[in-house]
Amino acid sequence: MSKGKFKQWEKELIKDLRDKDISYSVIGKELNRTKDVISSYCRSNNLNGFRANDKDPKNAYSNFINNFNKQYGHRYLYIGGYTHSDSGVIIECRHCHTQRNMGMWSIRNHRPLHCECEINERRQIKEYKKSLINILNKRVRDLKLKEQIEQRQKDLISVCKECGKTFIGTRTNMKYCSNECARRMSNRNKDKTRMWRIIDNGNVDKDITLTKLIKRDGSICHICGEKCDRKDYIRTQEGYFTVGNNYPSIDHVIPISKGGTHTWENIKLAHHYCNTIKNDKEIYQEGTGQLKIVI
Repeated sequence: MSKGKFKQWEKELIKDLRDKDISYSVIGKELNRTKDVISSYCRSNNLNGFRANDKDPKNAYSNFINNFNKQYGHRYLYIGGYTHSDSGVIIECRHCHTQRNMGMWSIRNHRPLHCECEINERRQIKEYKKSLINILNKRVRDLKLKEQIEQRQKDLISVCKECGKTFIGTRTNMKYCSNECARRMSNRNKDKTRMWRIIDNGNVDKDITLTKLIKRDGSICHICGEKCDRKDYIRTQEGYFTVGNNYPSIDHVIPISKGGTHTWENIKLAHHYCNTIKNDKEIYQEGTGQLKIVI
């Protein structure tokens, strides 16, 4: 049997049931047809009628308006077009005033109506939320980075072991605030090591001083033969004492590292610079008077 053709008795049954306001789905089950087939036949034969058992068109229209305003009145305005429960109607968006045609089936089934402006509004809200989340995430990242920088700065704070000054280093666990302080500490450690060697070598003459040695050697450097200058030094604002090249120093003829003793027989006066060049080497004088360093 064709889905779009009905026998005479079926047509009479459909008309009788529609006059009793029986729904399309119930009639479809009675005739073993789909709801859409019954609905299409009724619309083409003017059997769609009014809803809610209301045979009065005015009451049907009033019920439709009340239901429409209750469901969609906050967003849409009814314009016209209603004739019965299956007719199309014209509605207008209250925001953008765009008009559109809607089938009664969608309105009867409470389908959500979405205007283009509402879709754009939702899209804008979504984009705004997304941008807000990005801003918040960036702020969280900035705060974490700031905390890491602050923690890094705290880790870089140290106290100089030489001068006791608190400073911010370039790496963690730095011991000295400057190369100058590091050199002073290194020299002090060398002096301590040297002092222990002097003690180990024995025969330490505690009466030796730089002033007495200058007086004994006439303030003359035994390496280069030039006069030493005891005023060749500077004192920094921090109170550090820095000597120049011509400042006098005590030189051990036989270096302490090679078993020399700290006695009057083994010391001579030398410029600070000459003593630095000589370091822990020995010197001797040739017959011509030329000094030679033993390497």
